Formats: sequence, structure tokens, C-alpha cells
Amino acid sequence: MLAAEALAAGYFHMPQVQNITLALKPGTLNILIGPNGSGKTTLLKALARLLPPLQGKVTLDNKPLTAYPSRLLARRLAILPQIRQTPGLPVYTLVAQGRYPHHGYIQRLNNHDRQIIAAALESCRLTALAERSLNTLSGGERQRAYLAMLLAQETELLLLDEPTTFLDVAHQLEILTLLQKLAQQGKTVLVVLHEIPLALRYADTLFLLQAGRLLGEFTPSDLIASGLISQVFGVNLHQVVTQGVLLTGFTIASEGKFAPPLPGVPNC
Repeated sequence: MLAAEALAAGYFHMPQVQNITLALKPGTLNILIGPNGSGKTTLLKALARLLPPLQGKVTLDNKPLTAYPSRLLARRLAILPQIRQTPGLPVYTLVAQGRYPHHGYIQRLNNHDRQIIAAALESCRLTALAERSLNTLSGGERQRAYLAMLLAQETELLLLDEPTTFLDVAHQLEILTLLQKLAQQGKTVLVVLHEIPLALRYADTLFLLQAGRLLGEFTPSDLIASGLISQVFGVNLHQVVTQGVLLTGFTIASEGKFAPPLPGVPNC
């Protein structure tokens, strides 16, 4: 559905990503990885029409993204940026904002809207917290609240920039398991992620960026076999099976130091 062709994007006419060609398959969880400064957030913004292309194009169902009216695009594609404020709103009010592309800011919520909001809250295990203020929630609860807002938007495309940042391991697993479930239900999900073991565990498809260039599209097993993790990140990947669970860890390639496998983070 969503595709880029020979895309270049950046700031002040300076490209941060160049010659990007990719296509997201419907009903898949896609994870975008790469070192700091490789252009992951820039690419995500360009795919969401938050940044205009400097070259090339982004299309949705073979139609240029620029041709979609804003409200229509918001019914097809939702994005959760990495940096956002935490307003003192009740959780329910935040999630209800996901319905605005369907009827605007002035029209009152109808029964259908309320049903969608209730379903989004339930999917993210927030029903009991619906009246709580966002600024009283834990980091994981806030992430689930913003994700519920995206679900209430009822789009088939979800783009998320580092949704697991600052979360502990349990909450990281919780968020990614939910995104995996949404992909299995037919949504197309693209996530920027730093945690390589989690990316290898959850992704259907991995897109690897380095210095603004897309090195390829991989399944987790193909990426491991390629040796590119070592080349791009400067680490050696190690996997061991413990009690039937495949654990992933790294050694620093230049120093030979070992970072032990992360417990409880299985690979595919």
C-alpha cells in the first residue's frame, strides 16, 4: 500500500536520506533499524508526509501521497512521533482525538465513535484508566494511551517512531506484542526501533539504514546470515539457546568485550 521510489528527504534542502525505494506489504510488522544519525526518523516523517520529498515520491495505493487531502490521508495513515508533549488530559479524551479525521473537531462523538474508542481502550488494556490524567500514568501506560489514540483513528497504516524508548523490558515486550497482533489482524505497521534483539524477535521485515542509504530489506534470519549487523553497528552478534529459548547478545567488535544475551528476549 505505502511505497517510496528514489526518495530523498531532509531539512533545509539538505538530504538526510537518499535513493530510498521500498514497499510495505499489507498485514506485516516492519521494523526500521540503523545506527544513530542514519536517517530513520527522517524517512518515517517523509513516508507520513510530514516532510516533503526533495527527490522521488511516496505513494499510497499507487497514488502520490501529496494528492491526498489531509483528512482523507488521516483516515488511511496514522503516525506516532518519538517526541511529544504529555498534556493533562484524561486518557479517554486523548483517545477520542483519534476520531477527529472522521468527523472534525466540532461535531460531537456519536455511538459508533464511542464504540471505537471503547474497543481501542480495551485493546490497550486502558479501560480502567480511561478517566485518569495522562500525566499521572507510567511511561508504559502513556505509550499504550497514545497507541489507543492511533487505533481509534481506524487507519490501515500505523507508523511509530521508537515507541519503546525509556520503557523497561516488560513494557517494551508489551508494546511490540500488541503491534505484532495488530499486524496479524491486517494492519500494516512500520516501527523505528533501536533494540536490535527485539527487532529480530518481532519483525516480519527489517529495513536497514546506514548513513541515509537503505542497505536492503530482510527477514530476521536473512539479516543475521548477511553479516551486515556486524558491519553496520560494529558488533558481533551471538545467539545461544537456554531452556529452549533463543537469546541474543553482542560483543563489541573493536574491543572484544561481551554484552551477555538479554534474558527473556527470544528471537524468531
